[in-house]
Order: sequence, then C-alpha cells, then structure tokens
Amino acid sequence: MGEICTKLNPTGCLECISGDMAGDMFNFVGRGGTIVMYGGLSGQKVQNINNFALITKGIRMEGYMLTTNTLDKLDLKQFQEFSKRA
Repeated sequence: MGEICTKLNPTGCLECISGDMAGDMFNFVGRGGTIVMYGGLSGQKVQNINNFALITKGIRMEGYMLTTNTLDKLDLKQFQEFSKRA
C-alpha cells in the first residue's frame, strides 16, 4: 500500500479499522490531507499516530458517525427516502 500511496499522494482517507491502521494512514496520506475515522472494526483505540507527520505534513484527523452527522438532521420523509436508497 505504501508504494501506491507514495506514487499517488492521496489527500484523503476513510478509515474504519482503527488500531495500528489508523496510525499507519498518517504515513500514507499526503501533505495537508485528512483522515476520516468512521469505525473501529479492530476493537482497538487509535494507535501509532506519527506526531511528526501530524505536525509537519499538516494532516488532520476527523470523526464521522452517520447517525449524529446525517440521520439526526432528517425529517421522517427524508429518512424514509434515505432508507429506500440505502
């Protein structure tokens, strides 16, 4: 994965595993990139964050939860439409 990321220099990452994987993403995301955490499939806390990548590359880490970021803002009709599409 590292070779491809070095070549493509991604600026975004969706991360749902957590544990070491979340920290590894700091090595692969390009300068000014964003890592969006939306799960914890490993059952572990986020680990191995490279503080130098965080500081020198200006990488941000954000969290996203479907229920609190999206679904809670829908009225009943919008929720039903969303559910049908999903």
